[in-house]
Formats: sequence, structure tokens, C-alpha cells
Amino acid sequence: MAFKVEWGTEQIVYQTDAYGGSDADISGTTGVDSDVIDLATNGYHGAMVTIKATFPASPTDDLNFSTKYSNSSTFDGDEEEQQPAGQIEKKDGGERIYTYFVGLCKYFKVHLEASGSTDSIDVEVRVTPYRLTTA
Repeated sequence: MAFKVEWGTEQIVYQTDAYGGSDADISGTTGVDSDVIDLATNGYHGAMVTIKATFPASPTDDLNFSTKYSNSSTFDGDEEEQQPAGQIEKKDGGERIYTYFVGLCKYFKVHLEASGSTDSIDVEVRVTPYRLTTA
């Protein structure tokens, strides 16, 4: 049996001013979460996550990111699980783009934080859900 990927509509789930949004720049190690991404309602199996990060001139901080999963759209904490995903290394006054896949969960959000407290990093996170169907 063959399968094919059916892509859903791309969503912007976090966007700072440099990318045309109003979310806060990423600075400091406390971090912020994106909007909740709902894969359950429309029967999606996973999503492609694309993070764009623009760093200031002579940056000292990298951008750390992880994915928080839950069976509940409210992320009540009982079933929340955070998986480390990676780090986008600083680039002097430039943009870096990183893409990864999330699968087999009902709800998730992307957690973003700087590796230090020196820089403000502009970020955009886009998510494109997908489902597998028979060909």
C-alpha cells in the first residue's frame, strides 16, 4: 500500500516586528511559547516547523528551541512533555532558517529562548500540518 502526504494550510504561530508581527523579540533565557498548534481537530499526523531567526550585529547569544507536546489544547501541565530540539547558532547581522518535523501528537507549541541575556533576536515560526493518505 502506498501513501502520499496531504499538506494543510501554513500558519504563522510566532512573529516579531522585523517579520511584520507584534510578538516580543527573544531575549533572555526565560523564553516564550508560540501559539498552540492543533493537529487533532482536522486529523493531521504531524507538522513541518520552520524557524527564521535574525540576529543583531556582533551577536553573543544563540537561539534555543524545543517542542512542548500535550493531549490537551489548554496545556494544563499534567500531560505536557517538552522535547529538546536544537539550537540555531548566531550569525553576525544575518538570518538563519531551520526546519524540523513534529509527529504523532494532538497539540504542540514551540518554545524559544536565547542562550544568554545579551541579544534581542527577531524570530518567525511557521507551521504546515500534514496527514498521510493512501495513494
